[in-house]
Amino acid sequence: MEIMIAMFAIVFLAIIAFAVVLIRSMGRNEQLAGKYAVFTVDGGQLIVLTGIPVTYDINAITKVTFSVMRGRRSTSYMGVMRIVKTNGKKSRPFLFDSSAYTKKFAWTSSRQEIEKAIAYLMEELKAYNICCSC
Repeated sequence: MEIMIAMFAIVFLAIIAFAVVLIRSMGRNEQLAGKYAVFTVDGGQLIVLTGIPVTYDINAITKVTFSVMRGRRSTSYMGVMRIVKTNGKKSRPFLFDSSAYTKKFAWTSSRQEIEKAIAYLMEELKAYNICCSC
């Protein structure tokens, strides 16, 4: 009986510790805003951060194209970004969700949220004189 009470106490403390860690990590949204970035520009390089980071020289980019595609769920959407280089080659499609715009975790994204994210990303790219299109 005493062993059962001790086991219950250990499990209960583990659950409380997990909850505290989870709540603290959710409270750091301002510090982790860069975590949701789709790309960054540094030293004449466009660094795409979706998946494995890929670097492109800004001078080698003709334009960046954006589109919207339906996600796995019928009500969810994803944004698609592709880099078109000056030699005519296109990058692989880079997928993103509305967290690129809202800067917080998104379970699903509506079409309107993706369109807002695309507008936001296009404005960021235009600040670096990178041509964009939808």
